[in-house]
Amino acid sequence: MRQRPTLQRRLAVLLLITVPLIWLVSTVVAAYAAHHEVDELYDTQLTLFARQLLSVNMGEHGEGELPVLPKTKKLIRGGDRGDTEDDDIGVAVWNEQGDLLLSDGKGRHFRFDAARRGFYTVSGQDDKDEWRLFYLPAPDGSRLVAVGQRQKLRHEVVRKVIQGQLLPWLLGLPVLLLLILWAVRQGLRPLQLLADNLARRSPLEHSPLPENVPGEGRSFRLSDAGKVAFERGLDVLSAMSQLKNELNDLAGLSSGELVVGLPPMVGVAFFAPVVSTFRERYPGIELKMVEDGALAIENSVRSGELEIGVAVLPVDNSIFQQFAVVRDPLCLVAPAGSPWHGRSVVTLPDIADQDFVLYPEDFTLSSRISHAFREMGKPLHIVGRSAHWDFIVELVTARLGITLLPRSVVERLDRELYDVIPVSNPWLIWHLALIWQQGSYLSHAARAWISVTQEVLGGLQ
Repeated sequence: MRQRPTLQRRLAVLLLITVPLIWLVSTVVAAYAAHHEVDELYDTQLTLFARQLLSVNMGEHGEGELPVLPKTKKLIRGGDRGDTEDDDIGVAVWNEQGDLLLSDGKGRHFRFDAARRGFYTVSGQDDKDEWRLFYLPAPDGSRLVAVGQRQKLRHEVVRKVIQGQLLPWLLGLPVLLLLILWAVRQGLRPLQLLADNLARRSPLEHSPLPENVPGEGRSFRLSDAGKVAFERGLDVLSAMSQLKNELNDLAGLSSGELVVGLPPMVGVAFFAPVVSTFRERYPGIELKMVEDGALAIENSVRSGELEIGVAVLPVDNSIFQQFAVVRDPLCLVAPAGSPWHGRSVVTLPDIADQDFVLYPEDFTLSSRISHAFREMGKPLHIVGRSAHWDFIVELVTARLGITLLPRSVVERLDRELYDVIPVSNPWLIWHLALIWQQGSYLSHAARAWISVTQEVLGGLQ
């Protein structure tokens, strides 16, 4: 199979084509603009010259042949004539009968035509070059002036202007291309290092990528085939984890490991006594707690990354088995002496205009509170977020705002420092359950954890 060119080579070819092409297009545009400016300049000069000739009193030359002025270099007799060229300019003045009153240079070959007005482009009678002629009649029709200029002169001026402007760029173009190619090579070097790093990796290696990997290398999307491979890989990893648990179970509960997912507020409020009892009964099992939002824990149990965890109900009963452990309403927590002091209950409309300190957006309770405010048609003013209830309470103490916490959590607060009032809303319920996959294998350690939880916390419907 023919090897595809590298990204560096493709970029180099693209630059070698596009940069000269851009330069060429710029040259064409500059030439067009220069032609326009030169034509405007010289046409203006021809017009002014013709008007001046109309105002000159030339007199009559009789029947004799009209004298023709010699070239300028003969008239100035060796003086500095600059860069002028007599053959590039022509002048002719006729009377109303068509008799030539004055001519200079190529002007004696200009054709008299009383009907002509303005600019014309014609070929010279004794010269193959084109001429730009301007015909201007006197107001009373007594004279007709023709002033002409060779087109080649204009073309030479444009060519010199373009050379003066673009020649330095043309000379510097190779240097610019080399610098661009060097910059492309340096910019792609981290990707080359990443490719070498990935080539040396084992398929199961989980070590982080190098820190100098550019953002393009860190953000990617799986193809359809990649998605299928990724999903099947998760299944394989889940099966390997289950096999490990089954093998560990052969040794009973004398050793092993159990990872339990808990939302941050759950551990403090409920599961401290469960953890204490479990460690006392099964000291050989290493217990690890993973703190995350309830929704994230639910997804981890679904994928098999966690064997068991605590989530906020409701969950999909076709996927999970569950054991409910708590069902608490939310309570308003405000500094003591708040406007709601002494009330037995508050509603969401009572506090809708206040500033709130809440949990992160991916927490289930945070989503439900936001949904309740949308149902009321009221904006939710959030001034701070935290995953830890104690820090949220400290922000309330600092009068940054108010908050809504489960009843089991606020029972730990000093009622002299805070006003704690239940919120009347059937949807704002903190309903927690221990969940695990429906029909999946549970290790002896996970079964023991469920048993201890049921014993210590009891159960709710």
